[in-house]
Amino acid sequence: MDYSVIPTWGDAQAGKEKVAALAWKPFQSRRATPQQVYDWFEHKGYGGLAILTGRISGLVVLDFDEQPLLQDFRAQFPHLVETRTVQTRRGQHLYFTLPPYVHLASAKGQGIDLQSDGRYVIAPPSVIEGYEYKVCRGGQPYSLT
Repeated sequence: MDYSVIPTWGDAQAGKEKVAALAWKPFQSRRATPQQVYDWFEHKGYGGLAILTGRISGLVVLDFDEQPLLQDFRAQFPHLVETRTVQTRRGQHLYFTLPPYVHLASAKGQGIDLQSDGRYVIAPPSVIEGYEYKVCRGGQPYSLT
């Protein structure tokens, strides 16, 4: 998985846990170097990690904040929940890959968001408000074609 990542404040700064710790627009078109990532966490003390979604990472994420919505989705689309999944403080992130010729716009809903271009998701092992984000289903993201 070759994702574009940025630091967030995480629990290093209360009230800004999910906020990008630096200007992240450049990382929507180029990936950070390993040295930059090392410096962010070893020298700057940032507490969280985020993955940029959309074309730069070839990734879209369904962000469920309400369990009933996730259960309904699971009942309607059982094959789509067979993907890399991260347990969040309020729900789950379901990861999907996209071929480079497919574009899905980000969308916000009530209790569910589609995170794509111009967005990011908090990634494990970030700690937000004392809760550690964890992979609960590993493996490669399901490919949407």
